[in-house]
Amino acid sequence: MSATHESVAQKEYDFIIVGAGGGAAVAARLAENPNFSVLLLEAGKAEEPIDHTIVPLLSIHASAHPEFNWQYSLAPQKGLNDRVIPYPRGKAVGGSFQTNLLFALRGPSSDWDRLARESGDEGWSWDNMLPFAKKLERFVPPTSGWDYTKDFDTTTMGTDGPIGITIANELTEGAKIAIAGAKKQGIFNTNVNDGDMLGVGWLPGTNAGGARNTPAGYLATPKPNLDILTSAQVTKVLFDTSGAVPVANGVEYAQDASFKAKKEVILSGGTIGSPHILLHSGVGDAAELTKLGIPVVKDLPDVGRNMQDHHILFGPHWRINHKDTFDSVLRDPAYAQQEGIKYATSHTGLLSNTLGQGIGFWRVPDDAPIWNEFKDTSSGPKAPHIEVLFTDGYVAATPAADPTGNYFSSGTLGLTPNARGSITIKSNDPFEFPNIDPNLLGTKHDLYIAREAVKKSREFFGKVGFGDFVIEEYGPLAPYQTDEEIEAHAKDAAVTCWHPTSTAIITAKGSSNGVVDPDLKVKGIQGLRVIDASVFPYVPASHTQLPTLMVAERGAHLIATEHS
Repeated sequence: MSATHESVAQKEYDFIIVGAGGGAAVAARLAENPNFSVLLLEAGKAEEPIDHTIVPLLSIHASAHPEFNWQYSLAPQKGLNDRVIPYPRGKAVGGSFQTNLLFALRGPSSDWDRLARESGDEGWSWDNMLPFAKKLERFVPPTSGWDYTKDFDTTTMGTDGPIGITIANELTEGAKIAIAGAKKQGIFNTNVNDGDMLGVGWLPGTNAGGARNTPAGYLATPKPNLDILTSAQVTKVLFDTSGAVPVANGVEYAQDASFKAKKEVILSGGTIGSPHILLHSGVGDAAELTKLGIPVVKDLPDVGRNMQDHHILFGPHWRINHKDTFDSVLRDPAYAQQEGIKYATSHTGLLSNTLGQGIGFWRVPDDAPIWNEFKDTSSGPKAPHIEVLFTDGYVAATPAADPTGNYFSSGTLGLTPNARGSITIKSNDPFEFPNIDPNLLGTKHDLYIAREAVKKSREFFGKVGFGDFVIEEYGPLAPYQTDEEIEAHAKDAAVTCWHPTSTAIITAKGSSNGVVDPDLKVKGIQGLRVIDASVFPYVPASHTQLPTLMVAERGAHLIATEHS
């Protein structure tokens, strides 16, 4: 798949794309036009599959491998008692899609409609983005062959895209009981990806066929007009500044080399990588760049600002009377061997599942006291504030579980944070990591939502009817029952859910705020676009891998249409 520096050094390309996460989708779609020449640059290695990146259940360990991980850390988080938290981001063909937890959610329809409304471009609306979602997706039935047809409506799913999506490959007892409980409560959702996410349903994942699917799938078929160069860390964008408007005409990369682009440079380095490159290229807050000795190309103060992310708080957990959980896989050699044989022969069994089988979404009530102090940051009355994931097995950051028990876990997220953070650079050295501060739980609003998410998890599972399946609530959250106790625990134990966005946000054309116009072109610069999760004005009220690929699909369409 990967070219060599020598093989591409003398070439000139129409399009240079920086970053092979969502950028892999952009590159592949542009290369569908045989008249375009495309170069895709990736700082990491070519895809080198290992068990932790392929086997869905082992995805929790994927980011532990330094060869696939930038190994960032967050600045001390004030909302988390000044804790410094590791912040893994993917460094490989496939980007963070190689190291994430595989959850595949498009977000609520109103998120996309708000983006269309605020940007002034109806092309970003749900109705207009749904075809791009379908274009990237390929729904695949669960590998174990269970009859999902009454539980999961595939009407709005894509059927032949490069990213395989499924639901639980192997049914687990706790998840089955929880889904049955949702049906009894009248809140079962037959597809949380159809635009209306509220309720409880099966969790879609990119584990179709029992293995991880990533944007590397876009590159599976080589194209003669697409070159892919790995281990090529771009340090800055090059510009022609001789005219009234700067024109991006190439990039410089770590091997003291550069490439020229005849039409466009596209940054797909992600929420951290893209603003980092822009700032070192002289695009950002002019006063801050001048202090660091970086020549200013374009004064765009919002580069790196407005960052958002989701927190996750692991728990509540329950000790259960059932051994078929991934706890047994991780500590019982005989059980692990049994599951390993299932996986090796048919990609079934617990190893074929992601760490979440089911998911629930709720809103905070309209009369909640928090709305007396804060504006509702959700996109509309069908957009959730709260997410609850659940799975058969013990999932927590710390501490480890009692090694003799089996467990059912939930994890809670606040989906509509009020806080904003930033990405800033510390010097003019492009190899020095930036300062990364998503400001997790940084406002009273966000802490309130975190608390209410825990309470909602307890409320829902308390009504499910687990019977003797559950022995007792267990784990680090179990002792904390009052609002004050839950909030204090959240500050002590919440971590990032690795959904960074919004450091190069879209605003309306002509707006003095923001970084890119609705067509993803960097404001005031010709020939430069950003196409990744950094462009979202708000973190989507979902997980971010599918929204990022939807942006990539539309971004590629915009470019191809303009230049065809």
